Amino acid sequence: MNSSTQTTSATALLSDLPGYVHGIKTLAPVWSVQCDDCLNVTSGEWLLMVAKGATFNNRSDVPHLRLCANCWGNRGWVDSSVHGWTRIGS
Repeated sequence: MNSSTQTTSATALLSDLPGYVHGIKTLAPVWSVQCDDCLNVTSGEWLLMVAKGATFNNRSDVPHLRLCANCWGNRGWVDSSVHGWTRIGS
């Protein structure tokens, strides 16, 4: 079992995997998810990505936008274990 995740830079938005939600680029055993803002692609085993917080938030109130935690933060959102992702000042 691979115990790490890897983030690589991309210069363009990659194609989504057909039949899957926006942002998913590859599947098991190595999943890849791409941020719409910084274009970074994070890859690893899905459960490990979740455990390390490397998954990308996809908010239902901001449809078709998948961002990494840093980019959500740059847009004024914060994550808390109690409330999940909320806009700062809301």
